[in-house]
This record gives sequence, structure tokens and C-alpha cells, in this order.
Amino acid sequence: MTLTPGSVYELGTATTAVLYENGGADVTLTFDAFGQDISYCPVIYTVHLLDMGDNEVTWNREDNPLTHTPAYTAIPDSTFSSNAPSSEYLTISRPDGGAGSITISNTGALTDFVGSYKLQLRAHHQGVTQFIELTHTGYHCAITVGYSAGDITYYLSTGALNTDLLVSLEHESSCPTPNGQSLDCGANQAFCDAAVTFDPATGILTINEEIADATPGQVDATLTINPGQTNEATTALVI
Repeated sequence: MTLTPGSVYELGTATTAVLYENGGADVTLTFDAFGQDISYCPVIYTVHLLDMGDNEVTWNREDNPLTHTPAYTAIPDSTFSSNAPSSEYLTISRPDGGAGSITISNTGALTDFVGSYKLQLRAHHQGVTQFIELTHTGYHCAITVGYSAGDITYYLSTGALNTDLLVSLEHESSCPTPNGQSLDCGANQAFCDAAVTFDPATGILTINEEIADATPGQVDATLTINPGQTNEATTALVI
């Protein structure tokens, strides 16, 4: 038995990422049917919304996936997910003429769905599941770094310096916590690697090292939060 995933399209263009804007137009994707080597055995399609930690938020299965004469035994939802299915936000249609569709409904009230998510299209066939995963970037989750000081001063022979950079997110209660960062210190990268840490979850930058004579007097650094993601934020620091 072989399942071969097709491509997912948005507006006729193959895509691996989709921008979901809360309150905007519905997002409609189309997908190629999965092929199988047993033509009389049905493939059942489901679509799942996961957060960036791979925790499933909601899901939905295609309408009437087991049309056949004689009828197949219905497969319980628990086979596809431990969560309750939801058709309020996600709908999915069985491929017709080789292509199916996925719709993410933007009702303007999806506050629980603001943020960056993953969308998975899964095909189930004889106990085997294959999936296509798309990144799904939410609206109103721009990162703001409230650092406004001229520099961050760390003195000789002092204890660790902890500076709150005041990282915030729009609609913070509904946005995922920033989960990645990089600190580029150019020629002084060794100092930053050894002495400087930043926690994007708290916004705290920490410097903790006994300064020696060879330590640079000033380090120009670039801090990037959520590098590579749509809501990436970059700020310049002087240490």
C-alpha cells in the first residue's frame, strides 16, 4: 500500500505557508488527492490545527468520507483525534475530480486562534496516516521590544546584571510566547556567547561574567526574537 501526498494550493499557487488574518476573508486552500494502490479502499481526509508546540487545538474531517455500496462501517472520531472535532473554524471536502478543499473560517471572533499555528492535512488509509504540514501565521501578534536606553552598563566585579527589555505582543493573552532568539555581536560574539543570555519568554537579558582586562569595553549587538518567523523582531543593543 502506497500513499503519495500531493501539493496544497492557495489561489492556484503551491504553498507551504498561509497567512491567516483574524476577521479577514476566509482562507481557502485546495489539495491534490492522495493516491493508493487499493482503489476500492477509501482514503479519509482530516485537517488539524496545531499550535507551535505541536499540541492539537481543533480538527475536522471531510463530510461523508465513507460513501460506498455496500456502506463501510463508520470509523469513530477517536481514531483521528483525542479532541472533539470542530466545523466552526475548519472545514474540509473530499477530493472531487482529483482536488479537495480546506477552509479556515475568519469569523472575527477567533481570539483563541490568534498566533502562529501549524495546519496539517492528513490522509488515513488502512491504519496508515500521512500528512502535509503548513505553517499558519496569525494576525495581531507583532512583537514589540521596549528597550530605549542608550546602553546597558555592566561594571567590573559586579554580580549578574538583569535587564528587562519589556518584550510585549499585541493581543498578548492570545499570542504564543516568543520561543526563539539570536544575539549577533559581530567581532565580539565570543563575549556574548560566554556572558550574555536572553530569555524571550520573560524579556530578561542577563550578563553574568567576571570582566577581565581583555573584555571589550563596548559591544554592539543585534537581538532577534523569533528568527525566521513572520513576526520576527530585531533590536539593536549597546552593551
